[in-house]
Amino acid sequence: MINDIKNRPMEIGDQFHIDLYEGLCTIIEIGDTGHLGALISAKCFNDKFSECEYKKFYEDLVKPFKVRTWAELAELALNIRSELDLHNVINEFSNVIDEVTFRLRHERKGGMIEVNTHPVCIVFAAKIAGLAYAYSDAVWSNAYQELLRLKDSE
Repeated sequence: MINDIKNRPMEIGDQFHIDLYEGLCTIIEIGDTGHLGALISAKCFNDKFSECEYKKFYEDLVKPFKVRTWAELAELALNIRSELDLHNVINEFSNVIDEVTFRLRHERKGGMIEVNTHPVCIVFAAKIAGLAYAYSDAVWSNAYQELLRLKDSE
């Protein structure tokens, strides 16, 4: 078993993103670990998304970022409703929004608007707003005015 850059376990069949490719890579084999980490054999799509390349990477050199499936992301978003800690929601959302971005880009369906309006992102954003009691423009406006006051107080 290997871990991604966020220390999440990865196994054969998992998809991941690395900066070398616009598309996602799928793990097809994990080799012996050495001083550079595990040797990962993966099927990767090039920047044109039209050709599949088989590559080998050392885990510690490429720092893979695991990208969960749509079903896993949907389940995570549905389960976030019960979370009460704003910090936990924001930390998880920072991973999730990257995963949504990489998935949409891989499927050639994603730009900023598609990411921002994806149901997974909307549920997380709404949860963050709810935990911060920022349901109305008045709450937001009051917070903004307080920030202006704090900025000018020193």
